[in-house]
Amino acid sequence: MFITEGRTNYDGIFDKLLSAYLHNADDKSIETPFFQDLCTIRADGIFADHRRIDTIGGILILRYMMRQSDHVPAGNDWVPYREFKDGSSFASYIKTHIEDQISRQFSGRQDALIEAFNGLGGIPFPSEARPDLSMIVRPFPKIPVLSLFWDQDEEFPSSFQFLFDRSAPAFLDMESLAVLLRYIYLKITA
Repeated sequence: MFITEGRTNYDGIFDKLLSAYLHNADDKSIETPFFQDLCTIRADGIFADHRRIDTIGGILILRYMMRQSDHVPAGNDWVPYREFKDGSSFASYIKTHIEDQISRQFSGRQDALIEAFNGLGGIPFPSEARPDLSMIVRPFPKIPVLSLFWDQDEEFPSSFQFLFDRSAPAFLDMESLAVLLRYIYLKITA
């Protein structure tokens, strides 16, 4: 990460996005859900209660708000990131550095994974795939993320997969969707 004078390049991206968003916004104090928090977008940052949202979370919020769409989520049409148009660009990174890491970290610790997802507002979700854990988190109202976990057994190692509603690219660009999965990973493994 590029750091100058105590600020990262992400801070600069956030500042530009915030300025552009507020320049075009009618209301200068806008609220939006982000996971379990109701966040307020203001000229001095994005806040949940009186706590400032971290820079990456702020970038995701602003990109979501700037890409507001009348599109309706498909509903129960779940696909892995790699199946989206241009999804191959980050698919191997997601598999290796996010999903496989979650699988290894929570192998034999399904209860800890459930607790971590509960902390993000996760709710159980029935899945035909019959995983040991199937939970949905809603980082944004129109972007549900389905998390599937098969714990290790005598025959197979553990496995984890994130799935998006097929309509997710209508609400966030592909890079932001990949960053969103990384953000979830960092939150549940913290």
